Amino acid sequence: MNARVDELRASGRKILDFGVGEADFEPPAAILEAARDALHRANHYAPVAGTDELRAAIVSASQRDRGHAADPSQVVVSFGAKQALFNSLLMLLDPGDEVLVPAPYWVSHPAQVELLGGVPKLVHARKEHGWKIRPEMLERALTPRTKALILCSPANPTGATYTPEELRALAEVLSGHDCYVLSAEGYQAFTYTQPHASIATVAPELAERTLIIDGVSKTYALAGWRVGWTIAPRRLARALEKIQSQSTSGVSVVAQAVAAAALSGSQSVVESARATFERTRRELAEGLDAIEGVRCSVPDGAIYALPDVSGLYGIMHQGRELGSARDVALWLLDRALVVCIDGDAFGAPNHVRFTLPSDSARIKEVLAAIRAAVEGSRRDP
Repeated sequence: MNARVDELRASGRKILDFGVGEADFEPPAAILEAARDALHRANHYAPVAGTDELRAAIVSASQRDRGHAADPSQVVVSFGAKQALFNSLLMLLDPGDEVLVPAPYWVSHPAQVELLGGVPKLVHARKEHGWKIRPEMLERALTPRTKALILCSPANPTGATYTPEELRALAEVLSGHDCYVLSAEGYQAFTYTQPHASIATVAPELAERTLIIDGVSKTYALAGWRVGWTIAPRRLARALEKIQSQSTSGVSVVAQAVAAAALSGSQSVVESARATFERTRRELAEGLDAIEGVRCSVPDGAIYALPDVSGLYGIMHQGRELGSARDVALWLLDRALVVCIDGDAFGAPNHVRFTLPSDSARIKEVLAAIRAAVEGSRRDP
């Protein structure tokens, strides 16, 4: 896919790229100015667990955004939420341990488990349930080998967003089993039908085995600064700090200053982005759903739309019929110059993922391109 995109761009074609999984708005200049102010500290090592300024900002933001009270000593700052998850799994897993991974999933969830010698056990959520696992599904999946559940809400790529009542029901199942909860909440700012709810807040009885994983990449459009963190029970936070001290050490003090400024400053940029994505998620999802052969529901959270494209199977492309989401994604690139990601990578066969833009004009453009490709294919002999 990437090779074909590069080839088309080199030939001067305009590509409509809806594949990159990051927000497309610009962070306020005041946030980035914190980098300039921190340059005089950039020549020195950062504290392994994070600067006092950032850890205090994370604690305050967690109280503000999810109603979860913590102490700075429970925070370990890492190079993005991806490292936070990896270090948490590295700390918890022994070879052969099972980790429950609701599917569809972010591509790194099962991959990281496998890389560490664990066994990812997929729990397949159903579209008619809003892509959310239910208590009875969780109960059936748990075994004596289960070490952890990765719970992502709002979720990539589905936008599935758990209510407090749904989290409470899952917590009741988990209370009878000795396993950890890795609560991935990187999209917590982008919920549209209800406020964000965290299992850490809903189920305080699980506090000693719940780890919150978050970051500034999505919420503030600061993906390139690579700042994420884990909020964990103190005993686990100390273990995470030891792991990081022997691998990457501390995150750049400049990046941490930017993250602290984002968390501590005005949240108007986040509120504006949420309002924009609330509108564009509906425009994109409903527009895709209106195209023949495509079915798409409006996501409750995150910044993605996940249409079912199985209705396009059978269209001829390069001498063969489309028969998978990957085929459709490559066909859309060739015929419509549209980049999306095939759902097989996310455990969502028959679907493709589009990242929400903040510009309605881009949505109209991509919908017109896809519609023209579909209509053209129906006319081809």
